[in-house]
Amino acid sequence: MSYAHAPISEAVLDIQTLDLACDMEALRALGQDTPEFSEVREISKNELQFNFPPDSAVPVTEGRRSLHGFQFWNADRTKVWQARGNGFSVSHLHPYQSWEALTEEAKRLWSLFRSRTGATPTRLAVRYINRFDVPNTSRLNFADFFRLIPSIPPELDTGLAGFLMQLNLPQIDLESVAVVTQTPAVPIQPDTASLILDIDLFRDRNVPQEDEQIWALFEQFRIRKNHIFEMSLHESARELIR
Repeated sequence: MSYAHAPISEAVLDIQTLDLACDMEALRALGQDTPEFSEVREISKNELQFNFPPDSAVPVTEGRRSLHGFQFWNADRTKVWQARGNGFSVSHLHPYQSWEALTEEAKRLWSLFRSRTGATPTRLAVRYINRFDVPNTSRLNFADFFRLIPSIPPELDTGLAGFLMQLNLPQIDLESVAVVTQTPAVPIQPDTASLILDIDLFRDRNVPQEDEQIWALFEQFRIRKNHIFEMSLHESARELIR
């Protein structure tokens, strides 16, 4: 089902790979072939190393920051793609266009990334972060809008100031797992309360290696992601985004 006011804050296609043999400068150079993504940002990772000096049982901790890859942003900051030492991703942010636009761009950029790096996929993931803004009345109850919500026994129900709920739901037929997360967010509009519905669907075993199979699985992920989204809502939530 499509919605006139889709609540998508960010949609991500991610392909993790075996550690790449190429160096960081080769990854940076990928930006020269995507001039529409003109802003380049470095991705760093922090590492801790524990060393035991001679004749001492007390370890010495050393921190090290290393370059891990690059983000390439477009001019209006609605799209970004990543080339990392262990993978690739494409994100479309608000205002989200469509699945077709996301996958068309992802296919083009993945083809470039894979041809330059020889990447071997080890994990495929689709992630959609949705933000709902509901009227904040004195009788607000998120359970009036969402089917997935923490259940509080009446004896303990003194009001809900905040929560973080995460469900790991195996998708046996897709050999994958759906991680569904819900939590309130700081509202960005007056007289509203905001809730995040984050759906992350991934496979990290028996991962397809041929591009045709990779994109076929992503299409299956899309269908399953949409099903999880719809089954998480009451009709009152759908009315907010129609």
